[in-house]
Amino acid sequence: MDTSKLILKPGLEGIPVTQSSICDIDGQKGHLLYRGYKIEELAQKSSFLETAFLFDLG
Repeated sequence: MDTSKLILKPGLEGIPVTQSSICDIDGQKGHLLYRGYKIEELAQKSSFLETAFLFDLG
């Protein structure tokens, strides 16, 4: 494991943070996207099966 790319942020001490191709988080703006979908839209408008399907797209 290449530890030179790990970033530790205050409040997450000891938790490695890395880039992800399936999830995008912008904490400053309060944005969370999962596979390009806003998490709020998934929670409010998607069925369980639609959301579960996204977990299996890898």
